[in-house]
Amino acid sequence: MLYQTYQFHDDLVAPMRLFAQTTNAMMDSVFGTFGQSARRQFSASLEMISRFEITHVRPDFAIPAVPVGNRMVPVSTEVALDLPFGQLLKFTKDVETPQPKVLVVAPLSGHFPTLLRGTVETLLRDHEVYITDWANARDVPVEAGKFGVEDYIEYIITFLEEIGPGRMCSPCASPACRRSPPWP
Repeated sequence: MLYQTYQFHDDLVAPMRLFAQTTNAMMDSVFGTFGQSARRQFSASLEMISRFEITHVRPDFAIPAVPVGNRMVPVSTEVALDLPFGQLLKFTKDVETPQPKVLVVAPLSGHFPTLLRGTVETLLRDHEVYITDWANARDVPVEAGKFGVEDYIEYIITFLEEIGPGRMCSPCASPACRRSPPWP
């Protein structure tokens, strides 16, 4: 019911958004440089109206390369495991020496994991990075069943099993963490 309400609201506002986008695109040709200050304020208002929408498309992480040692290494993202309620994403890069593996567990809060882009980018310098990408509940088929706390824990365990054995990152296992821990 809640999703239908949000979608109804989005559909209701769609004509106003289209009008704002069209008007804003024509601003320069119609008004030229006349009333520069007022025109900029009006254009900003139209821009805000045109952005008033519900987005369901996950933005890309957009991490083209990271510094590893003394060179920039290209980064790509691939799906390591695809399950009904979420995916395990792996960031791959071409490095000679194995790096400690780290799993970034994105919050199951309705936000995209790309909000953790900065964290992932920093970790990629010294780690083999994986991140959880939880599915939007409205996109999961009913046949997949319910998803509760036990299922969430099972998914994390499954993701860790997919990452496999090897040196997992712990506080002091990675080169960046070899200093003494900050806790007593």
